[in-house]
Amino acid sequence: MNRTKIAILWITLLFCFLAGWVISEKRRFAPGAGTSILVKTIPVDPRDLLRGQYLRLRYPFGVAKGRFTRKTVGRAPIWVTLRARKRNLGERDQRVFHEPVSFSDTKPDSVKSNDVVIQGFITDGRRIEFGIEKYFVSEGTPTPAQESVTVRLRIDQIHRPRIEQVYVNNKPWP
Repeated sequence: MNRTKIAILWITLLFCFLAGWVISEKRRFAPGAGTSILVKTIPVDPRDLLRGQYLRLRYPFGVAKGRFTRKTVGRAPIWVTLRARKRNLGERDQRVFHEPVSFSDTKPDSVKSNDVVIQGFITDGRRIEFGIEKYFVSEGTPTPAQESVTVRLRIDQIHRPRIEQVYVNNKPWP
């Protein structure tokens, strides 16, 4: 085979791989795919001069609790089970938030009907990252008070979360 044919074959394989990846990600992020849940956030300083303006988000389930069956070092996977619970936000406003119930270093075999399992990675000590800790906003957008921020997550079939919508004082933002 000459170099031209090898280059064409390589480019074709690369294109097929990228097309397959794009199609799988579109399916994963399609509206209605997976489970949508509402979670609370924990206040964190939102500004970074080098990366622009964004909200740094932390969640009540972002710190691992409990004992694990295997050694969790480096970026070890961890599964967090969240359960739906009603919270009163005012006289007339009740919302259903998902809160952590259990942490496990193995994927749970079964869960209750109102539970959702999400996968994250332990990074250092007991801190868990899910890939949903940063939400970039347009430059000049006023930063909301972190106490009033809630997030709607969409969980795909393999338990990976993504941010679907950010709410400030129960209204979509920005």
